[in-house]
Parts: sequence; structure tokens; C-alpha cells
Amino acid sequence: ELLEYLDDDPETRTIILYLEGIEEPRSVMETARRVTRRKPIVGFKVGQSDAALQAVQSHTGSLAGNHSLYYAAFEQAGIVPAHDTIELLDVAKILNIAPPVKGNRVAVMSFQAGPGIMLTDLCVSHGLEMAQLSDKTVRSLKRLWPDLTIRTNPVDLAFVSDMEVFGDAARIVLNDENVDAVIVFYLDVMSFFTTALSEKLVPLAKEIRKPIVVCANFPVKLSSAETAEGLARFEDSGIPVYPLPARAVKALKGMVRRGRIEAALA
Repeated sequence: ELLEYLDDDPETRTIILYLEGIEEPRSVMETARRVTRRKPIVGFKVGQSDAALQAVQSHTGSLAGNHSLYYAAFEQAGIVPAHDTIELLDVAKILNIAPPVKGNRVAVMSFQAGPGIMLTDLCVSHGLEMAQLSDKTVRSLKRLWPDLTIRTNPVDLAFVSDMEVFGDAARIVLNDENVDAVIVFYLDVMSFFTTALSEKLVPLAKEIRKPIVVCANFPVKLSSAETAEGLARFEDSGIPVYPLPARAVKALKGMVRRGRIEAALA
């Protein structure tokens, strides 16, 4: 009943399903399959260990069931799976605010080589494909900034501080037909950096309807009003922000899964 209510609710765009156990799993999954044709559902089932299963049964009195069977049911019902509450919320956020993704080809942009390589490992290990940038894109990046240390994917911006250059580079990468989504990693080492970056990415997000995911690390205090304003501008414009690379990648993976579900339901 609650799933059907949320399906009809015009204010609900994405549904989070947190499960301990279900008394009538077949009925719930059949309802979820109907609902997920219109709205994404992200599901998380607690109770992986024997001790946790016993706790679920004593707490709810419902059938806890085999953990893997629940996730198999998620797949059949078109529910995007999450494996902890952080992933549950992260996936729900990207589905709620970002434009749909058309494929799983990802471009990574960073201001240092190391984080870009780390994100590459994470993308590959989570089943995402590193986009093969076109020759035209690589040539354009080379003309834009000859000192770029890596002009392929990941794109290493080599401590570029000129936001005009970054904005042009992001536009070039986003316009590549081989790129379905972009992850941007940066360290907020100066209070103005997040604001300056958002001023370049937000117009691109509105113009080029591809998901942009920001991974922002903050070695300085996060109490800066300017930083908070920039982060709010990102998310108000459909660009989700995550503090850790793994969280950004898992969120994007969830979005790719939702795209495949929609394609299968079409």
C-alpha cells in the first residue's frame, strides 16, 4: 500500500526501500515491479549474518529470508540494489537530481593524476567502462592546455587554476559522443575553489544533459560559507556531490543499473 501511495504522490521522484523482512514478499515485489516502471526504487535488505537474521525475526516477527534471494527478487522487480545505508542514500540522490544516463562509459577529470587513476580502478572494479575519448577530443584538449599530463581518460588537469581552461576542457569531454557521464574530482584547498568550479559546471550541466558527478575532498574547514554555497549550487542544478571516490562510483553504478532497468521495461 505504501509503495502504491508513493507511486501516486506527485512530490515523490525516487523511492527508498529499507527492508528487515517481508511477510508477503511475492505481493510486495509484484507491486514494486509495477511502480518501478514510473519511478526508480532503491532497495537495501539488512540481515546478512545468522545473528542479524535472528534479530530481525525477533524484532519484526516477519520472515527474514535468505539475503541473496532478496537481492535476486530486487533484480526481477527492477529495484536498484544497495548494500548499506550510505549507498542507499547516495544512489537515491543521484537518481533524484541528475539527468538519466544513456550508457556506462565514464570519463574522469581530476586536478592530479593520482586521484584520477584511483577513480579509474574503482570504475572498472564496479563494472563501469572507461570511455575511449575520440581523437578529436584528445586533439582539442592538447590545443587547449599543452601541459596536460594525461589527455586521454582519466584527464589529468595538472593543477590547472584557470577556471576558464577547466570549463573549456569539461565542455570538450562532455560533448564527446563516447562519454555517457563524467566524474570530477578535486581538493577544496582554497575557499573559493568550489564556487569557481560550480560556476563552470552548472551551466554545462543545464546545456549538455549528461550526468556530472562531483567528488570533493575538503582538507580545509568545511565551515566556509562560500564552499557551502558552491556545494548547494551543484546539487540544486542536478550535480550530486560525494566526499569519497568510492561513494561517487557506487552512486553512478546505481544510476547505470536504473538505466538498464528502464531499457528492459520499455
